[in-house]
Amino acid sequence: MTLETEKVKAEVKDYFSKIREILKQAESQFDKDDFKGTLTSLDTAFSKLRYQMEFLISYLQIHSHKWRPLGDAKPDEVAKLAQLNSALRKVEKKILAEEQRIKAELAEQLQNKDEPFLKDYEVDVEVQYYLDENHPDYDENRDNIIAEQKYLSLERRDEEVNWSEFYGKDHPLKNQRHCYMFHDLYDHVRPKLSLDDLLRIKMVWVDIVVLHQSSIELEAIEKINLHKNQ
Repeated sequence: MTLETEKVKAEVKDYFSKIREILKQAESQFDKDDFKGTLTSLDTAFSKLRYQMEFLISYLQIHSHKWRPLGDAKPDEVAKLAQLNSALRKVEKKILAEEQRIKAELAEQLQNKDEPFLKDYEVDVEVQYYLDENHPDYDENRDNIIAEQKYLSLERRDEEVNWSEFYGKDHPLKNQRHCYMFHDLYDHVRPKLSLDDLLRIKMVWVDIVVLHQSSIELEAIEKINLHKNQ
C-alpha cells in the first residue's frame, strides 16, 4: 500500500465521517412521529453512502499497485491472459444459454391469451469479477470486487467474432482471439483495469435479472366536482 493510497483512504473516511455528522444533526431535528419517514430516508441514504465508502476503500486496496498497461505483458502473463479469455468464453456461453432459455419461456408466456400480467420483459446480466483469495491484497472483511459490469444482453455478442483490440497491431496480445466479455473487461471498465488487475481475477459471479413488465389500465374513476356549492 503506497503512502498516496493511504492518504486517499484517510480522506475518504474523513469525508464520510462528516456526512454522518450532518445526518445526525438532521435526525435531531426530526424527533416527532410525523417525521419518522424522513428518519428512515436518512438511514437509507447513509447506508448507501457507507456502502460506497467501503467500495472506494476496497477499490483503493485492490488497485494500490503500480498501473501497468496490457502492452507490458511478458510471455508468461500473455499465457495467463489467454487462460482468462478462454475461461470467460465458457462463462459467456453458459450465460447465453441460460438467457435464451429464460427468454423462450417468457416469449411462450406472452403468447398465452389468458396471461393475467405479463406484457413485456427484460433480461439483464450483471457480472462481478473477484480477486484471487490467495492474493496478498485479499481481505475477507471486504467484497474484493475488481470490476462490475452490466449487460442488457449477450445474445448479439457473436462468439465467432474476434473482439480483440490488438489484432494486426504490434502488441503482446495480437495473436489472441478475444471473446466479448474479455474485451469488455479490458476496454470498457472504468476506471480502466491494469494488466495486474486482470491477472488477479479468480472468480466470476453472475446475476441474471429478469424484469416482468406490464402496463395496467386504471378503471374509470368518476370525476369529483371540487367547486363548492354556491
